[in-house]
Amino acid sequence: YECIQGSVAWFGLTLIPIFINRIERGATAGSFGSQEQEEGRVITSIEEARTDVQGGGLGTALESAMKLSEFDGRTIVTWKEGKSSYHIEGDLVLNLTIKLPRILPLPPGFNAIGSKIFERICRERLKQNLIDTKAAYIEWAGTPTT
Repeated sequence: YECIQGSVAWFGLTLIPIFINRIERGATAGSFGSQEQEEGRVITSIEEARTDVQGGGLGTALESAMKLSEFDGRTIVTWKEGKSSYHIEGDLVLNLTIKLPRILPLPPGFNAIGSKIFERICRERLKQNLIDTKAAYIEWAGTPTT
């Protein structure tokens, strides 16, 4: 699936990551004869990625480097049904590799600042994702069954 991510403002550029994701769904049951409830799992993996770049605050060298950036990552969501509730857990891994040319003059701390920007954005988006998941579950749980 092609998934266009939200844009990111980064050092005068607007970056739009586009991921090609693979989604795998599988359920595993507790060991034979155990009293454990069934557990489910969904894994979303980045198979390919590209970055559309708009703007040009630091010049074409940085813009070119960002177009060649590489993303690697996955999200694993698991759930386990109890007697009267579900337990949901998530594990998110996202790595961004930017191969910057040696000729590009960068200010001291550029790596640390850029990493903090991406970390903050990822945390904000993950928090919003959890809020949306909670709201969807509450809506689903309140839906009358027939």
